[in-house]
Amino acid sequence: MPLSYVYEAIPELLQPVGSVSPEVLEATRALRWKERATRIHDDARAWSQSVGECKRVQAEMEADATISRVRREGCIEIAKKHADWELRNWGQRIHFESSAEERARMSPPTAPVLEIINWAREEARRPRDKARWECLAGRMPTSAPPQPEPVDPPSFLSPRPGLSYDEL
Repeated sequence: MPLSYVYEAIPELLQPVGSVSPEVLEATRALRWKERATRIHDDARAWSQSVGECKRVQAEMEADATISRVRREGCIEIAKKHADWELRNWGQRIHFESSAEERARMSPPTAPVLEIINWAREEARRPRDKARWECLAGRMPTSAPPQPEPVDPPSFLSPRPGLSYDEL
């Protein structure tokens, strides 16, 4: 069933939401902004820790001569794969958490992960986007995000021609 028929059958879905105060909306936006920064920061920290663990495993394996070569190489390979997985996860998080405008400017998700991460790091250096990407440098946002730009609802959310919200 196409979505427009759902809205015609249940016109209450077209009613604008007016019961939420601007203060509640602002507090919700600030909370979501901080949660987004925390997710990106956590993925960056997880990658950093996995690289440290990889180096530690490699040093331990190479220092102990009693460990067989196959086991040594296997343990090092597992640690490297985990660090690579964390790096890919961080890149996917950056892509997922970016806006549509930002996705249009960044490399496609199929690009090497370091391109996406380096793109976000460059965004963090730009004054306009510094607050949005400061979590890459380990800083959490201290204020609410800027107001979103107003957008028109998609055409299937608009009432039929000649029908207003008052008539619904």
